[in-house]
Amino acid sequence: MSVCVVIGGSGLLGRALCRVLADQCRTIAVSRNPGPGGIAADLTRSGWVADLPQVADVVVWVAQSRRYREFPEGAEDMARVNEVALLDALLWARRVGVRAFVYASTGSVYAEAPGMRVETDPVEASSFYVASKLNGENIARQFSDNMAVTVLRPFGLFGPDRRDGLISGVIGRVAGGQPVHLEGPSGLVITPLGVSDAARLTAELAFSALGPDRWPRFTILNLAGPDALSLRDIALAAGDIVGRSPLFEWIEGPTRSFCADIARLRQVVSGFSFTPFNRALAEMAVATVDPGR
Repeated sequence: MSVCVVIGGSGLLGRALCRVLADQCRTIAVSRNPGPGGIAADLTRSGWVADLPQVADVVVWVAQSRRYREFPEGAEDMARVNEVALLDALLWARRVGVRAFVYASTGSVYAEAPGMRVETDPVEASSFYVASKLNGENIARQFSDNMAVTVLRPFGLFGPDRRDGLISGVIGRVAGGQPVHLEGPSGLVITPLGVSDAARLTAELAFSALGPDRWPRFTILNLAGPDALSLRDIALAAGDIVGRSPLFEWIEGPTRSFCADIARLRQVVSGFSFTPFNRALAEMAVATVDPGR
């Protein structure tokens, strides 16, 4: 049975990914607070790889600094986790013969532009956090002669376990009778992806990388949903689910978009069936409106 190590296994995507992988391989979650069978590790400290297994086939890096919103106070933490610890993991992976390494970056690496972002579009270090993620992509790329390296750029991940994100905020405002603020006629446009779909896609990509017909040794893929939706669209859908008409307030500003073209992703995981957005939103609405459930 293949051995898969998920670094960042207690995060939003990490938890969902470990659940998906449990039926496919021996899965080892690495995080500060792992569950049974996991490995406790503080990625900000040197030597954390000492407890990692000496045999592994696939590594999925979904870790990131907890202080990613804090600059400059969190800069050192971001650099240690997003760059130094990543290098530690890649060196360990090379040493134990890992064959495929999946690195979760961020869709925020793209320079501001209208329309859909494709993987060949210009990138820009618009913040320290984004700079550290771009550095992580470049660090991972250097090891593609030793193992297949796939970089994922996630867009708009959401799910029941995430209650501090954009979509959970919209649901909370609609349910609470508070206005949703929109720039332009409909607000920000995104390509949201439910975390359960993100986990299934990540698992499929990780193990496809081991097959004889895999794509090039280094690959960048957008990880996003198939539908471009505005905040107004999302608020109206949330209203249908919670049984309350949303309120809107319009503010000055251009309509912005944070959308990914997933044509390349669809080529690699042909036939993948995405969960309809409204169904995934309904699952999240239950957790947001009634967190005790």
